[in-house]
Amino acid sequence: MNIKQYILTVSFLLCLYLEYAKGESILEAQQKIIERDYQISRQFTMTNLEKQYENLKRQPKFIQFIQRSFSQIKKKEQTIQIYGFLFFLIFLIVYFLALSIKNQIKTTLKMKLFRLINNILGDISIILFISSLILIINYYDGFSFLDSYLYLDSLCMAIAIFSIIWLFIGVYNILVSQTQSKIWREYEKQIPNRKVIKNDYENLHMLINHSRYYPENRIEQVVYTSQQYTELKVKRDILEYFLMRQEFIAPSYQPTCTENFLREDFDFSNYLIRCLGELGKQVFKINGYSMIILIFLIGLRLFLSWLDEENDYSFYIMSSIPLIIMLFLIVFLRKVMINYRMLVNIVDSPVEVKFTEFEKNRDPMANIDRLRQPQYLLLPYDLESQYNQHEKLFWFNKPEISYQFIHIPLFIQSVWMIEMLYEYYTPKIYLYYLLLSLSVGFSFISVFILIPALFYYVTIVTNIQMLKKKQIIQKVVFDQRRFKARQIEKFSQYLNDEARNQGRSNVSFREAYIEKKQYDDIRDSFQFHQQLEKKQQNEQEHQEEADEESQQHKELEVTLDKFVSVVKQLGSTLNYTAFKILVRRCVSKEKGTTVTYENFVKYLKEKQAFFGVDANEFIQLLFTEVFNENVRQENKQLISEKRLRKIIKQSKIFTTNTEIDDIIEEVNYLHSDGVNISIPVLVDYITDTVECYPK
Repeated sequence: MNIKQYILTVSFLLCLYLEYAKGESILEAQQKIIERDYQISRQFTMTNLEKQYENLKRQPKFIQFIQRSFSQIKKKEQTIQIYGFLFFLIFLIVYFLALSIKNQIKTTLKMKLFRLINNILGDISIILFISSLILIINYYDGFSFLDSYLYLDSLCMAIAIFSIIWLFIGVYNILVSQTQSKIWREYEKQIPNRKVIKNDYENLHMLINHSRYYPENRIEQVVYTSQQYTELKVKRDILEYFLMRQEFIAPSYQPTCTENFLREDFDFSNYLIRCLGELGKQVFKINGYSMIILIFLIGLRLFLSWLDEENDYSFYIMSSIPLIIMLFLIVFLRKVMINYRMLVNIVDSPVEVKFTEFEKNRDPMANIDRLRQPQYLLLPYDLESQYNQHEKLFWFNKPEISYQFIHIPLFIQSVWMIEMLYEYYTPKIYLYYLLLSLSVGFSFISVFILIPALFYYVTIVTNIQMLKKKQIIQKVVFDQRRFKARQIEKFSQYLNDEARNQGRSNVSFREAYIEKKQYDDIRDSFQFHQQLEKKQQNEQEHQEEADEESQQHKELEVTLDKFVSVVKQLGSTLNYTAFKILVRRCVSKEKGTTVTYENFVKYLKEKQAFFGVDANEFIQLLFTEVFNENVRQENKQLISEKRLRKIIKQSKIFTTNTEIDDIIEEVNYLHSDGVNISIPVLVDYITDTVECYPK
């Protein structure tokens, strides 16, 4: 629960407490109203009333209308405040119930777009909090100077009704958007089967349009079911999604560590869903446009009442507002659909479906020339224009204004419902019923049919081609990278468990890598000293230079006792395990008798009878045996691609063949051999991938 919810709760409970503390019943309130009006009437004599009437006649007609209208409002039967507070209390209970079950609904239905309710509830919280403050101040007669002009209880009640209507419309559109997001996810899963879907679409298209393909057999009646026709439409929508995705991605096989070069496995459905969520935030956000429209509607209502005090013609005009909104939305939807056809390759026949065969090339620009050019790029373009070809497709050359063209009609519809509920609740003739029914019908068409369609098309036309959202792409790439990191981390744990079961561990591979590095350091040190010794024997004149180089390089120091005992244990044979012992026990910084390289060679010469070889040959043999044994040990760890695929399938972490092919392809790319894959290399790749820094 955030600070807005706490403030809202406290304000509602305070209002309710004040109302109960006052202890006024309905009869007492009505009696006070009557007594107050009676006292006010006695303060004026008949002469004063006549003077007031004369002054009123001299005032402009518009001011006369305002005073008469507010006086009529005061004559209406006033509703006691306790009912308003009870209404707010019920709304508060529903509000917090929705907050409490929101997470459960989100978890159960896996509705990512359901988080948009937080944005809607945030605006509603602010509106209701302000209404609560107004009621509290009005309770203490803080707005008594407005009693002759404005009925605050009715105003706050209208705000509460608007909040409920706005929340209901928002939840409905969120549910529709969530349904569309599920459809996009299903389309994304069908990417590996795009060729099969294309063949199915071609067969269905030929079946349904038999007379077009076989004009000589037009007399024959080809029978197809409604299910086949529906399937044709579904296949066509899937193919349009494939083509739109193909044009959005610059296909490559780069690691998913940057948004500039997208891989072919980029989750385009996740991108569209996030764009749909951003559209919902913009549409259901109470902003400056909302306030301007509200002021305009209030002015329009006052102007209509001024022209027609009996509310006859004003009712006809107000009932026509839903029709005007519906016509505007139809025109706007048609404009957006035209833009959609300009930006997306529409599939009307199988001939128009051309999938680009991308090579497995890591150059992200290699396949761009193969993409099909959209139609909007074929339009004439002014090079001096400050707007690109995509932006010029929209009204006023501003794609962002499309969001407001959805927000404003929704806001007007919500305010219109409150106006009709408050002012025209007692129709006089059957024509009122007819017009009211038609108005409500037009409102339902606009809110429940046209607005969801606009959500779909506006999301696409404002977020593809030249209007790609870089920040959203970054979020999608991060989600994919994090998901793959979790998968590979599980797979790494699986490999460790399998290695332990077989008496091996991936940790030993890492240790072997470190020990091999230590071995390389020792070998380099020995080779350096060998070269230095030859240099000292052959080139006495460069003694100073050699001494300087010798000081720069750190000499190997080992504990003498440990070295002697280890060498005695080794005898004349050396293998990889023995060399590991040599590295671990001989390379140390312990205090005691130490042996330098010269002493080490001297010791070997003294013990050469024990080894049966010359000391210099023994040193060479040491390097050769260790190096060769290390190579043989590494070769034993090599596994074939078939075995690796089997291991990956057994782990049940990567379920689809596409995921398995991707990880094998990445490992093959990282490994120089390409045929066999080394377990240490695989472990290194896994570690690097989890850290999000692919090699």
